[in-house]
Amino acid sequence: MTVLSSKSTRDLIGINSYERAIVWSACTLLSAKNTQSETYDKNFSIFADQETSQILISFGMPLNMALFWASMGDPDLALEEITPLEISYEGEYLPINNPLEEEPLNVNTLEKYFVWSSKKLLEYYLKNDIEKASNINLSTDLKRVVMFVTVNLDYDPIIYAESDNLLKAVIVTSTQDLPTGLTSLIGNDNLIGNNLLIGN
Repeated sequence: MTVLSSKSTRDLIGINSYERAIVWSACTLLSAKNTQSETYDKNFSIFADQETSQILISFGMPLNMALFWASMGDPDLALEEITPLEISYEGEYLPINNPLEEEPLNVNTLEKYFVWSSKKLLEYYLKNDIEKASNINLSTDLKRVVMFVTVNLDYDPIIYAESDNLLKAVIVTSTQDLPTGLTSLIGNDNLIGNNLLIGN
């Protein structure tokens, strides 16, 4: 299993929304994959598109098919480990007032945390912003033995250009708790015509 940092560590980092939970866990998983192997894996990519102001995340999460069927087709229970590593956070620590809810006890790996936070944001969209629900898709491909998780998140290219930090730049809607000084910047629609590709 890729090691999931403790809740207290994640609170210190500034994980106060499902958007930030997704960005942090996706980047950390990709870092773990790159630490384990420098071979490119097309099943794992993060693309920060400054023209559309969206972070495009596409992960093919490997499944244990014996466990998948034994659990009556539950892909969460059947998620395989991507690496056995623990990755240290090297980014900026963001101030927050109210941390994100604590995940269930069975969400005990980084792989499961990424899927859990994606599902929670989808649930939030379905209840509060139905148009954005199509930005998250989870589908199981039995032939390739993976669960594909694709997430498109809005972000502010200006904040990213100034901070080099996707966690800081992602636009938060699933909580009202915004870091001090960022409230006026959230929702800025300015576009920059360059693209950034982060991948394994």
